[in-house]
Amino acid sequence: MDDNKLAAQKFGPLFKSVAGVSWKTAVAAVSDKTGIDFEPVSALMKEAAGVRNTFLHEGQAWQLSLAHAKACVDSMPRLFELFSALHNQYIHPMRWASAGSPDGSNFYS
Repeated sequence: MDDNKLAAQKFGPLFKSVAGVSWKTAVAAVSDKTGIDFEPVSALMKEAAGVRNTFLHEGQAWQLSLAHAKACVDSMPRLFELFSALHNQYIHPMRWASAGSPDGSNFYS
């Protein structure tokens, strides 16, 4: 992760190299699977990361309003759900495959 410090890198090439699909495709897939529309929280997270990066890396004045900051905090439970769903869909099956499940099955198939 040291060589992928920006959100655009983490949710772009790095995510795809781990999950095998793009961030957008993965968010759509777990939204379909769970019945929860994760796109709004994904967009909010990426927007907040962009504001943070602009502030830290380009020295521009802080651009996040109090309302936007509150929306970020209020979205944390849904964001946790998103990351849990992504883990269960893309990471957990790889760990079973590499470790070998006790009965040879894949829990998520």
